[in-house]
Amino acid sequence: LKQCTDLETSVAMQRLRRRWGLDAIDEAVALVEDTIAKLR
Repeated sequence: LKQCTDLETSVAMQRLRRRWGLDAIDEAVALVEDTIAKLR
């Protein structure tokens, strides 16, 4: 689970670097919410 989370975080950071701005922030928030939903 830790490796999966680290990988998802890495992918999210790559997306943020590629598209820095409101769209990237919205995408990161959506990814975090999706991850939290999976853990429940």
